[in-house]
Amino acid sequence: MGGQNLQGKNGSSSQIYVTIIGIICLIGALSVVAIVIMRPAQDNTLAIASILGFLTPIVSTILAIMIRGIHLDINSRVTELLDITKQASFAEGKLEGKELGR
Repeated sequence: MGGQNLQGKNGSSSQIYVTIIGIICLIGALSVVAIVIMRPAQDNTLAIASILGFLTPIVSTILAIMIRGIHLDINSRVTELLDITKQASFAEGKLEGKELGR
């Protein structure tokens, strides 16, 4: 597969999704650290669970959108491959027919 562009049609948008997920995870981690530093003597479990419970569905939705894009890219490539294979087989059959004098 050397030299082929393996990035799909949504290759650049996938990078954007990964960057957004990284930023969201960083915001979540910084928020948890800030709460632990600001309230060292108190139980922070509820606050941390609330932050993670808020950010988890957002990250899951972004991942679902990203996976859907990858799925569509793969399906379009498979359809393209089937069309090319069909054309190649048809051309091969025509050549064999000409060789046999049909």
